[in-house]
Amino acid sequence: MEKQVLNEKISACIANNCGIEIYFGLKNGELRKANFVSNVQSTIKCVFIETIKEKILSPDLCIINYSCTDGRDNAIYKYDLESIEEMNIFNEVLDAEKTIPLFSFENDGINNINFLLFVIGTNNQCITLYKKLTNVNVYKQNSGLFVRRQDNEFVGFNDDHLRIIPTIDMFNIDGELFILNLSIFEKEFDIHNVITIAAKQQIEIIKKVELLENPEILTEALTDLSFARKLTKIAETSPVLGHIGNKQIIQFTQKHPMLKKVIQHSTDGSKIRLTSKKSRLLFIKLLNDDYLTSDLTSIYYDSLAKDTISMESEQS
Repeated sequence: MEKQVLNEKISACIANNCGIEIYFGLKNGELRKANFVSNVQSTIKCVFIETIKEKILSPDLCIINYSCTDGRDNAIYKYDLESIEEMNIFNEVLDAEKTIPLFSFENDGINNINFLLFVIGTNNQCITLYKKLTNVNVYKQNSGLFVRRQDNEFVGFNDDHLRIIPTIDMFNIDGELFILNLSIFEKEFDIHNVITIAAKQQIEIIKKVELLENPEILTEALTDLSFARKLTKIAETSPVLGHIGNKQIIQFTQKHPMLKKVIQHSTDGSKIRLTSKKSRLLFIKLLNDDYLTSDLTSIYYDSLAKDTISMESEQS
């Protein structure tokens, strides 16, 4: 999905006549509908709409597939792997036939809230925001003496209470999941198995090309979630693998000032041999064609974003 299209869909959700519904996700996996008084709920809606405008609609952000995550800060990551059970929460809150119980302070308890879902939109279009609730957002009765203003005095109160900070970890719109906080997503959702399976499929593709002398070193590294994620679609999307001959790739690694110091080769020089964590990472970058050279200065660059340039002249 293009960023402009996404922005248009989100803008339709936060139109002047939009409403909001708020849900709590409990630590046991169940959902509860939150019951806020109308003025507070309206304030929450306004605050999160402003956050959407600042953090999501910003023209400085781009959309990148989750499987192609490259560490950029100015990106929204679109989930493009197999759906997992935890993602059903986004469907549940939109299911008109499903009745979600009202949150009970006595039976559920503030301390059992794990995350919040904010459904903002109209009858035609809505966006569901996901926010992880951290320990610093929950104030318990035994964690200190709390006071608040009443007229011109401070009075004490002893109830557990929440502090809702308008940050967004991920959001769902039109059945597609977009991620702003990768660490929260990967910690809260059981994604490791999906990533591992996808990465193993890519390793099999790499094996068939016979570029690596020891491809098993990639499989051994799949316990590292960050590395496994880098592998999930690298072979399919690589502009190098299957497009450039092995001999040419190896010659490149032998001449490149960084690669030649780290990447080793088989005795006969026909294959690449990976011997360290750094060499594995550099190999992934090699497949992604991240190593560029300036035609003007002959300086070598390690580039994350590589936007192709159209050679066609614009017609005036």
